[in-house]
Amino acid sequence: MGQHRLLACTVPLVAAWVFSAACSQATLPEAATTPKIDADMPVGPQVDQRAPDFTLEDLTGQAVSLGQYRGRPVLLNFFATWCTPCLKELPHLQAAHQREQDSGLAVLLVNLQEDRPTVQRFANRLGLTARILTDPSGDVFYEAYRVVGLPATFFIDRSGVVRARFLQPIEEPDLAAGLAAIK
Repeated sequence: MGQHRLLACTVPLVAAWVFSAACSQATLPEAATTPKIDADMPVGPQVDQRAPDFTLEDLTGQAVSLGQYRGRPVLLNFFATWCTPCLKELPHLQAAHQREQDSGLAVLLVNLQEDRPTVQRFANRLGLTARILTDPSGDVFYEAYRVVGLPATFFIDRSGVVRARFLQPIEEPDLAAGLAAIK
């Protein structure tokens, strides 16, 4: 009888732990911010819609706008240093940056709500040379792009139109398909 009570108490605890561990990898920490998303608005922008322009600072403090890349294909990725799925996909995005930069591809990595020194250390550790921008308020992430989870990747063509988007970690086949859509 005692074994059944122990099992009855242990199984729900283990299930709760597994569920919370699985969810914590793809959701934002509570300390980050409260999303400012209207529940009636779709996560966007949608494929075949113009990508919202924005201006953010890069790790050197220089202002960078998406609009300055008009005429070039853009891979736009939102990430955070604490995001495990982001950590897994960033090397693939870096490889795409190195492979495609001579053909004009711009890879913009937008960090969500972390300070520059933290992001710089992270970039150095991973060997990231793609342009990294910081979104300290989360306004671009939450309001302009209405994204609710990380990572999120948008493939934007030369005229500024979203041609593919992935609101989850991307694998090599997804990356290849997204790049093909904007070349």
